[in-house]
Amino acid sequence: MKRRPTKRTSPKTKYDTLGLEAAYLATGQARRAEAIRQALTHWRQFRPRPYDASKGIQLGALVCLVDSDDKQQQLFLGPDGGSMKLVSGAQLVQVISSEAPLGRAMLGKCEGDAVSIQVAPIRQQFEVLRVQ
Repeated sequence: MKRRPTKRTSPKTKYDTLGLEAAYLATGQARRAEAIRQALTHWRQFRPRPYDASKGIQLGALVCLVDSDDKQQQLFLGPDGGSMKLVSGAQLVQVISSEAPLGRAMLGKCEGDAVSIQVAPIRQQFEVLRVQ
């Protein structure tokens, strides 16, 4: 019985290693570019609706939260774009996705409701002050 040669999975030289690293990097960049294209498509199609208190916080809501230290933060619940920050007048507004833990926790809440999320070993508590 003839043995088939085994396929070598590790690079033979340092130049093979550089080529392999470049391929991984290119793949990651291509995935990120596709994610950005999809996010742009979602934002272009996004049409926020006026706030309806009977439904609570939904996609497109501008929410003011206050934490236990009375620190307020403005959040816009968007279809995508976590880590994006906008300036509205003198206010800084953080865009979060409804897929983010805080975004999921806010869905359906109304003014005066409590919102809490678990971040590692810490439970963070907020109150919904205003919704627009």
